[in-house]
Amino acid sequence: MGRKDSAQAVQKIESGCNQVNVEYLEIISNHLNVSVDYLVKGVKRTENDIELSFETLSGEKKLYVLLRLLTYCCKIDNYKYKALINKILNEFHEEEE
Repeated sequence: MGRKDSAQAVQKIESGCNQVNVEYLEIISNHLNVSVDYLVKGVKRTENDIELSFETLSGEKKLYVLLRLLTYCCKIDNYKYKALINKILNEFHEEEE
């Protein structure tokens, strides 16, 4: 698909001639780091929405999110622990693929 074809596809979606399927909505939402609800309705997720989505994750994914939050919130300056946590995060990421 060339640049012109892409522009025409976007114009068709914007005008309502074409519908975006769920698979592409998820790809776009992951790429932009926003919810599908936000893309479709312009609705931002509330804290309750985030909490609910966290509760529905598997144990391993919850741990992965927790470790990422830990590294973000603590701004770990000690490179020994930062490297260890990043190693653990990378192992989780590799298992998901």
